[in-house]
Amino acid sequence: MNRDTKLNLIAFCLLAMALTASWPALASTGCSAFQGRVDDQTRGEGGNRVGAGFSKGDMLTVTIHQAPGQMKEDVNLLEYASPDGPFRALTEDTPESFTYTVPASTSDFIYLNFGGARSGMVVTWRCTPAT
Repeated sequence: MNRDTKLNLIAFCLLAMALTASWPALASTGCSAFQGRVDDQTRGEGGNRVGAGFSKGDMLTVTIHQAPGQMKEDVNLLEYASPDGPFRALTEDTPESFTYTVPASTSDFIYLNFGGARSGMVVTWRCTPAT
């Protein structure tokens, strides 16, 4: 291999590494689906509160804003092996914002559980894929 060919190969490899390093992490199916927003004016779900198939390290973030002076509503995450159940709670009921990191890859469903948004309440949820 001559000198110019070696330099071209090195340049190609460096360019390929730079491009792949800038690609976003590929999200699991469940992580891609788990996103949305709802408030007391939203009609319907305002997103998808459930995803199936998460990777270890996927981080689910739930942000809750509740109006001062209003009765607080609790929110939690439930895990189902199938849509028909049974389920188990992954997080405690809370009226506060929280994050949950998926501890192991799973094909199970993870569901954001709460009734409806009360007056002045805004709930957003999203999943950040494992790196």
